[in-house]
Amino acid sequence: FARNAGGVVLDPKFTAKCMMCSYAADGGAWDKGCGTGWCDPQWGRFDPWCGGQPFRPTDLGFMLEGHRTRDSYNEVLIDTMCMNENLPHSIEAIFYPASCVAGSQCRRDAEDTHTNFVREYGLRAGGSGGEEGFSLLVLDVENWEEPFSLAM
Repeated sequence: FARNAGGVVLDPKFTAKCMMCSYAADGGAWDKGCGTGWCDPQWGRFDPWCGGQPFRPTDLGFMLEGHRTRDSYNEVLIDTMCMNENLPHSIEAIFYPASCVAGSQCRRDAEDTHTNFVREYGLRAGGSGGEEGFSLLVLDVENWEEPFSLAM
């Protein structure tokens, strides 16, 4: 996530199916991916860095618990082939950060991505997902109670 770029909201069913591993902080995954060893979830509770070892997909809850004590981002590695094979269902919505004001490049990019995704997969735009349509959302990182709202 970057404050000047949008992204996608993944469907939890497919995220669980397609997740490869996770890190409670910067895992340096760009080069090593998930590596070869795994974090012991009990150890990870006390040391979220876990010696640089990734958490298994089944241990996501432990990773998130450990991440709460850190003031940084986490990493979740997703098998993109798996996600692509399950499109459009693997993505619930497109979003842009609230800092992307009307007319800004980051907002136009998210709006164009949303429009193209809806067109490509024959979806109906709008609503809050599911039967109501495929949503374009605004992410307000300062709002912990309701960080996502429908874009107007």
